[in-house]
Amino acid sequence: MIEGSYKNQSKFNLYSILISVIFVSGSLRFYGISLIDEIFFLILLILMLEYRDKNLAFRFSNLHINQHFKRANNSFNILFYYLFFSLMLGLYYNPYFGKIRWAVILVSLVLVNKSTLFYLHDKLNNYSRVILLKKIHKYILYFSIFYVLYALFFKLFFQLDPGYLQSAQVEAWYAIWGTTAYSAIIFLPLILYSKVLFVNKALSLNKLIFVYLLLFYASILFDSRTMLIILLTYLVIDIYQSNFRTLFVLIISVIALIVVGNYEQIAFIESFLSSGGFLWQLINNEPITSVRDFDRVAHYIAAFNTINHSVFEIIFGTGFLNAGLSIVEEYHNVYQQYGVPSSDARINMSGITIGTFGLSAFIIENGWLGLLLFVTHIYNMCVLAIKEKLIVPSSYVVATYFLLILIIFSIYINDNMAFYLMLIPSIFIYPLLRNNKAK
Repeated sequence: MIEGSYKNQSKFNLYSILISVIFVSGSLRFYGISLIDEIFFLILLILMLEYRDKNLAFRFSNLHINQHFKRANNSFNILFYYLFFSLMLGLYYNPYFGKIRWAVILVSLVLVNKSTLFYLHDKLNNYSRVILLKKIHKYILYFSIFYVLYALFFKLFFQLDPGYLQSAQVEAWYAIWGTTAYSAIIFLPLILYSKVLFVNKALSLNKLIFVYLLLFYASILFDSRTMLIILLTYLVIDIYQSNFRTLFVLIISVIALIVVGNYEQIAFIESFLSSGGFLWQLINNEPITSVRDFDRVAHYIAAFNTINHSVFEIIFGTGFLNAGLSIVEEYHNVYQQYGVPSSDARINMSGITIGTFGLSAFIIENGWLGLLLFVTHIYNMCVLAIKEKLIVPSSYVVATYFLLILIIFSIYINDNMAFYLMLIPSIFIYPLLRNNKAK
């Protein structure tokens, strides 16, 4: 018998709305600024702390969390304590007021993880987990549809290429996305929760197919290799799970590719298959004739060179939010070495900076120790998913973290709160556990 009832649905209305808004609004950029997700995250923290304070008896009760969850929880805390230390280091090397808000955010992330665990442990049962995830899925799906319709509107009525709806390409009021890779992160919880609901018979096959096709069409419309890789990865997992129904999704997607195939789509596929041209030539010691994805490779070469100046920086980096400032000299050196024109540095409150990618920035700012702590936490989250019984096959969760790391390679997403939500055990993994009891 399924525990809980629909009368319990109202429990999660505000929580699911806040989580959904945080997930999706980090992708929005208004004149290059995004604060909506941070504001709603702080609102979530206040409400979670208020709930905990009102339930003091429950506050000090035994939460019965299993050993794998405790390990992931500990690695999360250690990682973010380290990031706070890195922030202090960054302030020492390059003090400016913009970093102060990150002290609040980093502390808030640790508090939200703990407070949300109290809340969800009290509210969740086997059935209400599905109710909660269904609500979050619904809101994220609505936003994803808006994401595609927004591009279609400007393309059909203003003949504006979807690429110019990105603030990275043009400064205009209608350019409300950072980049396509940056926005691709919203499809990770969307597809994962789609699979959760489908497995638990709370989502029809037709709706699951719609989600897959929506992602496929978005990848074509926005010319996003990252989105296409997300789709292909989940389809591979579907095949691995040997579910004939989900295999049908693959067939439908292939048919859709053939039906909508024209020169524009074929060019996109060719572009996708030629990814990393410079990297392959560099690895194989071939003459450099292609600069395909040169910028992505060059930034990592510059990142390694940047922190190799001292043993201290190799271990601890140059401090949180200092990557753009620290990489400038080595960035220009690498571009000059290969005879490729480099981008102009820009001047902001932190000084003269160059924008870089997520993982290269993380390495520069936090050193190899920070990267080790980050990888350890991702590993613990995956072990938690594999070792404990979830309401969805664990392979989908592992694939989600694999894709999250892939997105970090592609773009700087450290200022997107969705990235941090996926690292929080109580928010991202705990609702997927089959029950609350320790094994």
